Amino acid sequence: MNKIVNKLFSKNLLNYTNLAIILLVSFSFISRFIYLDIRAIHHDESLHGYYSWLLSKGYGYIHNPLMHGPLNFHLNALSFLFFGDNDFTLRLAPALSGTFLVFTPFLFRDLIGKRSAFIISIFFLISPILIYYSRFARNDIFIALISVLLLNQIFNYVLKKNNNSKLVIISILLGLIFCIKEISFIIIFIFGSFSLIYSNFNPLIKNKNTLNKNFTDIFLILFLLSFPLSIPITSLIFDLVDINLVAPSGSIYQIGMPVGNVANYISISLSLVALSISFIFGILKFKKFWLIYFSIFWIIFIIFHSTFLTNPSGILTGYWQALGYWIAQQDVARGGQPWYYYFLVIFKFQIIAFIGFFIFIFYKKFKFSIFESFLVYWASLNLIIYFFTSEKMPWLTVNIIIPFLFIIGIFLNDFLFKIFKSKLLVIFKLNILIIPIFIFIVTIINSIETNYVDPDNPNEMIVYTQTSKFVHELSSEIIYEIENNDINVLIDSSDGYTWPWAWYMRNHNVDYFDSKNKESYKNLNLNEYEYILINTYSFNEFVSSNEKSLNYNKVSQIPFRMWFPENYRFNSFREFVDHIYKLDNISYILGHIFKKEFNQNIGNVGLTILK
Repeated sequence: MNKIVNKLFSKNLLNYTNLAIILLVSFSFISRFIYLDIRAIHHDESLHGYYSWLLSKGYGYIHNPLMHGPLNFHLNALSFLFFGDNDFTLRLAPALSGTFLVFTPFLFRDLIGKRSAFIISIFFLISPILIYYSRFARNDIFIALISVLLLNQIFNYVLKKNNNSKLVIISILLGLIFCIKEISFIIIFIFGSFSLIYSNFNPLIKNKNTLNKNFTDIFLILFLLSFPLSIPITSLIFDLVDINLVAPSGSIYQIGMPVGNVANYISISLSLVALSISFIFGILKFKKFWLIYFSIFWIIFIIFHSTFLTNPSGILTGYWQALGYWIAQQDVARGGQPWYYYFLVIFKFQIIAFIGFFIFIFYKKFKFSIFESFLVYWASLNLIIYFFTSEKMPWLTVNIIIPFLFIIGIFLNDFLFKIFKSKLLVIFKLNILIIPIFIFIVTIINSIETNYVDPDNPNEMIVYTQTSKFVHELSSEIIYEIENNDINVLIDSSDGYTWPWAWYMRNHNVDYFDSKNKESYKNLNLNEYEYILINTYSFNEFVSSNEKSLNYNKVSQIPFRMWFPENYRFNSFREFVDHIYKLDNISYILGHIFKKEFNQNIGNVGLTILK
């Protein structure tokens, strides 16, 4: 016993490094889990939560690319089975993933050094964007975690002793990433194209070495495993001859699936050819080991998309419609955000990483290590690709900022170490640190304000839209009345008002109707309901047409869904230039982003309550 105590309190164990790691662990858990269930459940969260809850209750799960991949739902269902279904457990899996993400830079310590890894972890810890989406029941934080783990295994294989176990892990991570979200195609394209540049396939590399050979292996495993899933992209070619391999948005057919017999035959033929190419060329390159890589990837993909073979059609929708659906959505441009949207979000929340990226390039004089070259490549392609994608949403910044945070950590470690080792006077050293320390403090303040101070109020760009806190409070009130007074509740489902009510009322019997469709409630006795919740837009018409059958004592109205004021939009680049040309307008834009000074109210749609 004395030996154990002495070891615990030895100088080797209780050094500054270990103390710093203990603090990092503590703050990571606190930042991701404290008040995790206090914010009202978002529309998207309620969708994910409700269908996960159905799965946990034994009703199965049907893959729908609208809500992205199946892994999120299976993790949520597992959380519900072990810990019960509530707002906290709905966000448990993202919170754990966000916590683990904070520590992933230490996996790269042999590449970048312990100090750099620690600085990057701090930036992961305090990032307002990473904290917010670690406390949000979506799949974005999952794909960020898997991406970093995949990157680690790739460079472990390339730079260290390459062995089959690393390729097995890469196959597992590839299988998982394609079960999360369709931006996995973007991530694998970036990882794969960089590998191709440094592979033996590049004719510009004259003196090929082991590094090039290893990158060739990485390129082939990334390409051969993901190639069959990318076949729906050929729809862009067949559209030129009016063959729809992907049904467009708004179609009477299943969006993202082939339209007609000819398209079906072509899509099946292309898929079989792609799978054959993947299998045959994999065998030729990796011999018998390809059977392991190929099997692992497809077993993971099939198991999750079919929910352990209980939903075989999920294999088809996962294989074709997952990418097909989002190809079709490009014309829709959901969110309708301007081209500079991501620059505003990153400038507000990760300005030190964004500016540091450009400083780093010139600081290094374009002389990078292979890992640094990849990070610059990844960050640059992120800006280009997400700039051109039509759908721009704040949660996509989770994946955009990861390489920027790596770069700023590496840069600050190198730069600050040189400053402290220099012969400059202490006062000059401190002056150099003033700006980064100030921005660092601003980032922490941003994180606290965004995630913990009135988190239901969408006065930050990354919040985008948010269910109002009054809905959260009303749900508790209604559940109390149902459980104690056995009341009847009727909820309007028009304009997406079903969500988040389907999640909140999942364990209670309530009725739904569409206030814009009289057929949906013509057989209901409205007098039987103690609570009727109505879309405020439909309220006057609904009451006037049902006045005789309604019996209520109180009418109240609350905000239902709220959103960040979007008066940062411009119709054209010319309008944008003309606007920022004036100093007052620049001042307003900065005030709008940083100080929450809006010249219009936060947007909202209302909910009217009849009691």
